[in-house]
Amino acid sequence: MLTPERFEALCCFWQRVWRRKENNVKEGLEMISLDRFAYGPRDPQNVEPVTFCPACGREVYPLDEVYKLDGYLIHAEGTCLADYFHLTPVEARDAWGI
Repeated sequence: MLTPERFEALCCFWQRVWRRKENNVKEGLEMISLDRFAYGPRDPQNVEPVTFCPACGREVYPLDEVYKLDGYLIHAEGTCLADYFHLTPVEARDAWGI
């Protein structure tokens, strides 16, 4: 239960915190934000694509895993690499004629 004494102590505490924050801002220091979205990786929705994958035609973004072949950036996915080289999957016995 919040008694008048506890309420007064809480008010004094938050007044000190607020004064400390104002002093830090004056000194050029800033308190950390407690907002969970204030830190972390940037929003990827606003990032422009670097180029387009010649195999699949999709956009290539800066954080995508890619292979650099012949000056092109190709997604590091099995299908994109196979499409770029026009590869078709076959079984080993068919490839060796067994």
